[in-house]
Amino acid sequence: MKKALFISMGFFFYQHVTALNIQQITVSCISDKAINISLNTEAVELYYFHSWRYEISGTTITVEACFIPGFGSTIAFLNNNFEIPLDTIQNELFHLNVKVYYTFYELENLQDTCEGVFSTPISNLVLLPISIALDTTEIELYYANPSNGKIQLNNKVDAIWVIDLTGKIVANFENICGEINLTNNSDGIYTLVYCVKQRYKNVRIILKKQ
Repeated sequence: MKKALFISMGFFFYQHVTALNIQQITVSCISDKAINISLNTEAVELYYFHSWRYEISGTTITVEACFIPGFGSTIAFLNNNFEIPLDTIQNELFHLNVKVYYTFYELENLQDTCEGVFSTPISNLVLLPISIALDTTEIELYYANPSNGKIQLNNKVDAIWVIDLTGKIVANFENICGEINLTNNSDGIYTLVYCVKQRYKNVRIILKKQ
């Protein structure tokens, strides 16, 4: 089972159900040079926040938070806020990747992940509520796999993001129908995320033009 979070102006979120889950994220502007990422998590037992770290690579922001066990059997809920230095004045599209760990920053202790995009400037609080997955019968993408880069749509979509294996957004389209053209992109594996009225779907394609 998967959940998803989405906000208009471009934010999508994938969530896998585990013992420690990401429940909600908000992004807000602190100043011209910083944003705040508010992370809500929930676990099946009492737990505590331990530490966090972040990395910015180009327009990709990775935030990792680590939690430790507590004592008790009550379902616990935590809110943590992380200040990230960022130029919030320029018009830019950022890829955000959030990971939560239990006990240690190790792959086997990774509990939940989310990734999405948001744009600056941020004029208001960006709230990311749980929303409904897009019905695949409403919007379909038609392409070969491997694809030559020309992908057909059977209906209009609000936005499409194309993300490479490093997490970088390499292309994005708004209010598009008919066809998207990725022939200018290099051969490789990409994730396409598209949305209609705050509902999402993602597909993975292999781009091989020759």
